[in-house]
Amino acid sequence: MSRRPKISGINLFKVPVTDLSRSTTWWQQVYGARVTTEFASRDGSLKSLYLDVPGLGCPVALEQRPKHAAALAGFRLVDFAVNTRADLESWLVHLDRLGVQHGGVFFGSTGWATRFKDPDGIEHQLYTREKHGQDLAGLPGRERPVS
Repeated sequence: MSRRPKISGINLFKVPVTDLSRSTTWWQQVYGARVTTEFASRDGSLKSLYLDVPGLGCPVALEQRPKHAAALAGFRLVDFAVNTRADLESWLVHLDRLGVQHGGVFFGSTGWATRFKDPDGIEHQLYTREKHGQDLAGLPGRERPVS
């Protein structure tokens, strides 16, 4: 039997957007993203941008795809990690300063989290690596370990 090849990480995280300029500004303000690369369509119009997001470890590509962005509205596409609850609370202050509505701090299955939406309504979650120590496994809507 042959061995399955290994994946070594995430090369690119792609997000569809309705308005490339608006979404780029949002990612810059919220995450401190920096534009590193532009891609143009055959007609010369700007099609997508690659962003460097501090701490992420892989580029984020914002791609002008209004129908795809609309289809993902309300869907949580990604959970970004923060180290501690104190770090999460500093994010809430940052989001408040920007006028980005969020869900406050809540108990996740193992850590604390908050959720907020980008300009297209795609949900983002920040989740702590720090554990809260509560055993929520098996409760309705919570994870259930599989052995």
